[in-house]
Amino acid sequence: MFVEPTISNLRQIFQNKIHNAAVTQSPCSGSATTLSVLTKEELSELENLWVQLILWQKEQH
Repeated sequence: MFVEPTISNLRQIFQNKIHNAAVTQSPCSGSATTLSVLTKEELSELENLWVQLILWQKEQH
């Protein structure tokens, strides 16, 4: 049985993706990454939009 992810689960998935992206960044790239210049508010908004996108995509199927 497939269980639909809850919003809190989706938020956790997003946070894991962000954490993994931050960990795998090349430290010798010499330029600021997008994640490093985003504010907490911007990351929160990005998280909300990502969750809404996932929910919308599930409604389309």
